[in-house]
Amino acid sequence: MVNLIGLVLQMAYYEEIAAVVLAGGSGSRAGYVEKALLEFDGAPLLTHIIDKLSQITKTIIISVRDEAQKKLFSERFTGVTIVVDKHHGIGPLAGIEAGLSSSDKEYTLVLGCDMPFLNLDVLRYIMERCKGFDVTIPRWSDGKLEPLHAIYRTGAMLDEVKRSIKNGERFILAPTFKRELIQYIDVNELREFDPPLNTFRNVNTEDDVKNIFSTSPKTL
Repeated sequence: MVNLIGLVLQMAYYEEIAAVVLAGGSGSRAGYVEKALLEFDGAPLLTHIIDKLSQITKTIIISVRDEAQKKLFSERFTGVTIVVDKHHGIGPLAGIEAGLSSSDKEYTLVLGCDMPFLNLDVLRYIMERCKGFDVTIPRWSDGKLEPLHAIYRTGAMLDEVKRSIKNGERFILAPTFKRELIQYIDVNELREFDPPLNTFRNVNTEDDVKNIFSTSPKTL
């Protein structure tokens, strides 16, 4: 009974965190096709991501670049909120701004649409540690960060993202570096759940999708 209560409370906490998936990129490295719609294991990449995220949150937001993409995605994906970027030609900050603007949760997880091996245990681990921080973000031993596996305090980071855009700062981490309440999670802590850290792996070309099964375990 105690474990059941703990599980219920844990799920209630997860549901207080929204998830934003950035899908508005032009897909230039994928031959100018929609990366989110690339077929992977019999379904579009975005389908796999939505199916996984639906296990840990009820609030899934997809950011897209324009109304045409929104129409296309609305016909294919249900049960999610699709929002259009207000800014163009500035990279992923546009999608982050649109996603955070649509989130009604205190914290928001931000992910890319091209990560077929998302590991839910990794995401849960990050989600359970975000309380009290403006940014909770995985960090490699060389200092490299994973902004598309990060959780942002929605209100504070939305203001910071807007300032970065206004100031012409397009670097995805620019808003993060302006905050003091940053929690870095050593990626080695995440190997307990995902030893090869495939959760961070993304696909950029059609060849990536074709070859991915020959180089990674099937974990979908």
